[in-house]
Amino acid sequence: ENSDISFHSLENVNGGYELDIREILADHDVTGVDLIMTSSTPSSCRFVWVENDIKLDGRRINEYVFFNIDHLLAMEHSSMLSTIRIVPSSDCFRQHEPTYSFFVIYRNLTKDKVYNELDNMGISRFKRDTEKMDPRNDTCNVVPWTVDFAELGWDKFISFPLTYNANACEGKCAQSRNCVSAMNKPINMLKNYEILRRLYAYCPDVSLLDHSCCRPSKYGSQGIVFRGASGSLFFIVVSQMRVLECSSN
Repeated sequence: ENSDISFHSLENVNGGYELDIREILADHDVTGVDLIMTSSTPSSCRFVWVENDIKLDGRRINEYVFFNIDHLLAMEHSSMLSTIRIVPSSDCFRQHEPTYSFFVIYRNLTKDKVYNELDNMGISRFKRDTEKMDPRNDTCNVVPWTVDFAELGWDKFISFPLTYNANACEGKCAQSRNCVSAMNKPINMLKNYEILRRLYAYCPDVSLLDHSCCRPSKYGSQGIVFRGASGSLFFIVVSQMRVLECSSN
């Protein structure tokens, strides 16, 4: 089975959001539906599914708040309803409506897999990794390093996350000779993470140390939502985007 996530922009109709459910009910591959808001959404924000008077509480994961509307999957395809209406409480938006907020439809995919990937984007992943380290150990270790796509000019085609924890390696190594810097590798031999480091080296006011033999030995993936030329959105899990472990090479 092919898994898929599709993003659908919110249409504000008289203070609420409407979603056409006819195709969703007819598609047997649909396994879940969420309303996603950005982290600027207050914790007190609630939504009400008007037709069924169901109150929706948000689940905050990293930079986003997820409102579960899987209830609609239990509706009969023969239902007279063609759309559902979701109305926010008055305290949902502090200043203006969020820019990057969507209805999300999951096909042949459990939400937990997506939630876990999003959770790994945040500082919580780094905390879990570094808790295992001895703070007195000055040898080769994972240290925090944040990628900001806006600094690279990539926010034009990346919807979210705009920042994520990529981590880096730092520390002393017993042998420090004959270390080949990633800056000197041919571009076709670079991992995605190394490409990011190289691009950052050309950013003004950014200083990256890359002369140590303390190097990444294990990489992790990063989920990214890209924005297409037509305004469409698509989710891709990109490999080798974050450092999980370091070693002395």
